[in-house]
Amino acid sequence: MSSTEPSVDVSGTVFDEGAEEISHTYATALLNVTESSNEVETILDELDEFVTDIFEHQPVFAGLLSEGISDQHRRDQLLVSTFEGRAHPTLLRFLRVLNRRDRLGLVPLIARTARAMWHRQNNRIPVTIRSAVPLDVDQRALLQERLVSLAGGATPMITEEVQPELLGGLVVQIGDQLYDASVRNQLRRMHEVLLRSRAGELRSRLDLVVD
Repeated sequence: MSSTEPSVDVSGTVFDEGAEEISHTYATALLNVTESSNEVETILDELDEFVTDIFEHQPVFAGLLSEGISDQHRRDQLLVSTFEGRAHPTLLRFLRVLNRRDRLGLVPLIARTARAMWHRQNNRIPVTIRSAVPLDVDQRALLQERLVSLAGGATPMITEEVQPELLGGLVVQIGDQLYDASVRNQLRRMHEVLLRSRAGELRSRLDLVVD
């Protein structure tokens, strides 16, 4: 495998910046490299899989990569021996760049940032649908139709999650906007209204006593 690394321009970058700014720098570099070769979707998908497989499912291994092994050369050897032939060469080179800059711990944030930037560039908006049970075909089609109008002309990028604790109904998040129709949250809001009503009644009685 070639040791040539992607053109990640970090000249002038101050590495005591906040994590979000640093992640934005690397996410921008990754998109620039992959967009020129029409590999953006492929690399972003693999990067998401890397985050899920390593940082979520193998935290001990993720810890070794991000901070458990202090020697950069040993970390680089571990990256190559583990992912060469499994990960896309461009992604592996990118991870090796992050390793040399001691930024492997930022991979999850870089992945989220790059995905969000790519969505914006393509007028897409992330949509998360959480339901107590999986949606059937008719429900999904109806919701898809409704989401097109709610997304304001952007293309909805839908992720479905099943959460039995919702007790029926569903929760739809479009970007930062939350549409909550779950039974659990309806009950919670009813409870809050009841508490406010009782508090108001108590205050009225106290006012009568004081008068």
